Amino acid sequence: MTHTLSNSSISLSVITGAERAARWNASANLRALQRTQPRLAGAVESIPIAGIEWVFARDQTLTAIDQTGRWWSGCSLPTRAATFMFEKADLSGVVVCMLSPVHAAQVRVALDRMRQGQAMVALVPESRSLRVLLECDDFSAEIAANRLFFAWGENWETQLDQLLEENPGLATPSQFIRPILADSSSADALMPAAQKIFGEHGARRTEKTRAIRAGWVRSSLRKICLVAPSQFRLWDDAGSALADALGDGINSVGVHRFDSDNPRSTSPLALATAAATCDAIITPNLARGDLPDLAPDDMPWTTWVTIPRIPPAAKAGRRDTLLVADPVWKNLAVKQGWNAHRVFVAGWPVSAETSPGGPFLAIISDTRPLDPPPHVTEYSSHRLLWEAIQHELLNDPWRLGESADDYLDRRIRGAGLEQEGLDRSAFIDGVIRHAYQQGIAAGLLAENVPLKIFGHGWDQLDSFAVHAIGAVQSREQLRRAADCARALIHVWPARHAHPIESLGKPVVAGHQRRESFIGAARGALAGKLAISSRPVEPLSAEGLVAALSM
Repeated sequence: MTHTLSNSSISLSVITGAERAARWNASANLRALQRTQPRLAGAVESIPIAGIEWVFARDQTLTAIDQTGRWWSGCSLPTRAATFMFEKADLSGVVVCMLSPVHAAQVRVALDRMRQGQAMVALVPESRSLRVLLECDDFSAEIAANRLFFAWGENWETQLDQLLEENPGLATPSQFIRPILADSSSADALMPAAQKIFGEHGARRTEKTRAIRAGWVRSSLRKICLVAPSQFRLWDDAGSALADALGDGINSVGVHRFDSDNPRSTSPLALATAAATCDAIITPNLARGDLPDLAPDDMPWTTWVTIPRIPPAAKAGRRDTLLVADPVWKNLAVKQGWNAHRVFVAGWPVSAETSPGGPFLAIISDTRPLDPPPHVTEYSSHRLLWEAIQHELLNDPWRLGESADDYLDRRIRGAGLEQEGLDRSAFIDGVIRHAYQQGIAAGLLAENVPLKIFGHGWDQLDSFAVHAIGAVQSREQLRRAADCARALIHVWPARHAHPIESLGKPVVAGHQRRESFIGAARGALAGKLAISSRPVEPLSAEGLVAALSM
């Protein structure tokens, strides 16, 4: 609200802090929308919001008081309410569709819980609500990054249809979410019409993909389509290693980098369109069978395998090849049906040896609390197994043995349970891996070994908070974290090749008896542990081009 002070000689407008923030948000959002949704940018300023007073809510969220004197959307704690609404929501869709958000806080909380490569399409059938929403928060970064789109007003169906038509690379939403409201009927009523639009665009895009595949003409290798996500993921950054190896191309072979983290490039049609301009595809840990009916059958497809999952040979094309980061995986691939002449070993590129580092060891890994998910606690026997694993590995992680899979099999048999119906991935990724890592850290600290812990989640655990440095959010931060330590601790419950071995630092392996592990850790502190690496040929541009040319 603007207050006016006047006397016979001056007239001065005083703008409240809330109104100033609203104007800032509106300006930032409009600038971003002019690039991504110019029609919306042109329409939003004409939406009337007379009678609105901008204020800060009781939880300090920017909101408004309407002309009747009530809180906007009827809530004086919009962020706290939105946090409760979406606290346990599974926001896993590549593109999520939010039905009728009534406050900016609902959009903000949901976006903050999503990964950087995910996007949201918000259906806001009440234009005035959209105008207020765009003034209550600054979404310009998400809009500019193609993570937030809107279909609005009484003609929202037309706007949604045009949005998907103009952005064929944006995947059609695969998940609906909505605020928890006393009366959700109006929001739920949007769903059938939206589903119909998604289905129509999905069918049209499938036909376009087929036509693109059919029109591809095989030629000599001149251009590679490199599928390499741009967002950093701690210890899951194979796409960047591929991009670094290939650079801008080699021996007159060009490279087109397809960024699968750009939400405007998440539809199968987007990748099919990019691939059609190239002569071969290379991807980290994704093969033809993972993205069926996308690339022409004769187009060479090379997969760099950096995790212990071999793509099925039966779904490979006749010119497809594998590069495996661990020599053991070549034999495994051959046993699973791959031609040995089409499987090559290519390890992680090894960094040059760095300075000795400080007098401490480093763990670099994200972690999380060990609470079981609801679908595990539904079964008392599964909950008891979870708790037994948690207790054992926290106190003695060296009991894990050779691999997480073998360990879980032993515990299932020991508990007299059946494999069927038990979510193995939830146990391995949810409790075994993180209890093992936390147990290793606790074991080192109990022996008074100087330790610093880098990664997300450790500062939330009382036992480790004082040793936690913080999340590692970039390749540069990873490099600095490794450089500053005398040696690194391997905290993954498996023996296969891991990129931690390529950082040019001694690595203390957890896969040994407790006494040997502690001895190796003390030896590393004293500078007596050599840098070890697997005897494999590292990934290189020449090797990549040779594999694609097979």
